[in-house]
Amino acid sequence: AVAKARGGHLLLRGGLTRVYARLARDRPDLEPRGFDGAIRAMYRDRLAPRFAGGGELTPRDADRLGLLMTAEVVAKSAAVFVQSAYGKQLVEIDAGASHGGKIAVLPLAFPDPGREDDAREALVVARLAGGERDADSLFEALASLAAETQDLRFAIVVAPRGRRPRRSLGRLADAFAIRSRLVAVSERDHARWRGFVRRAAAAVYVADTQELAISPFLGECLSAGVPTVSLQVGAVRELPDDALIKLPPDPGSEV
Repeated sequence: AVAKARGGHLLLRGGLTRVYARLARDRPDLEPRGFDGAIRAMYRDRLAPRFAGGGELTPRDADRLGLLMTAEVVAKSAAVFVQSAYGKQLVEIDAGASHGGKIAVLPLAFPDPGREDDAREALVVARLAGGERDADSLFEALASLAAETQDLRFAIVVAPRGRRPRRSLGRLADAFAIRSRLVAVSERDHARWRGFVRRAAAAVYVADTQELAISPFLGECLSAGVPTVSLQVGAVRELPDDALIKLPPDPGSEV
């Protein structure tokens, strides 16, 4: 809302679809159009014919269609910074080619690794920000590891989106029989999940399709020298091939 009203210099780390959804739901004084009204005002004739004729558009529809809802804040901004070439391409497509000249890429910075005397444990730390399919695939892989190594534990870093994701994780943990080995940590609790990263034997990074940058989680994993596996999607493709293990976007049996 501030960016829309005042412009200035903007750092975009991800799409704004979920921000608009929260504003429409919780602060109608700041977004009186509602989510459907906001997305229609932003994309107008760019929507597919099946959506242009009517029917309410939801945040899930926007995610599925790859709509980042950046146009209004980009139009107001004097300059826009993203942290990957991938992010620059997405914002240029989403906000419109006429704004491409104000979008610049900041170089990727990694955190100071600090002390490296933390003992490694039989621990796999994973960051989950994707959808239900990603969660199912991740838990299936973790269950396979659990069957091979009896003392292996898991820490899952989850985006802070309320209780529903945690309940879903609990159901998956029960379904794959690893609840007793699993702890879930909010992405906001940086100190706690950073501690897990420092002790982990391996890490798994599941990207969000709306992310325009390498996440702080992945930066911490690589900085700490933790062997890390990630799907080769989005900004991950820009990292050196020897920095982590890159899997194809649909790895199938290779996982």
